Amino acid sequence: RSERWAPRLVERPGKFDGTLSTWWVWKSLMLAFLIGIDVRFHFACKEAEICQVPITPDRVPAALQPMSAFLFALLLGHTTQVPFELVEAVREEVGFEAWRKLVQEQERL
Repeated sequence: RSERWAPRLVERPGKFDGTLSTWWVWKSLMLAFLIGIDVRFHFACKEAEICQVPITPDRVPAALQPMSAFLFALLLGHTTQVPFELVEAVREEVGFEAWRKLVQEQERL
């Protein structure tokens, strides 16, 4: 059983438009919101961030597939402009891959 918090206690993040100066705050708010829904998002998103290869549906454990689908939908609804295009371009709507791509784009050196 995963630990759950009341998501209504954590403010839902606004939309991210790709502005670098707002990335870290938006990312922190998004992670806090996700963790409020299911603490497993913390570990799953961190794993996605360090993954060096695309995350395909077969690489997402069955127990995390509903979370991945939810994350994809949430990211579509909370991004605009280039970040939205990055999310929308992810094949097979793998939320953890969309998260990986966003982090990769925003945190590249």
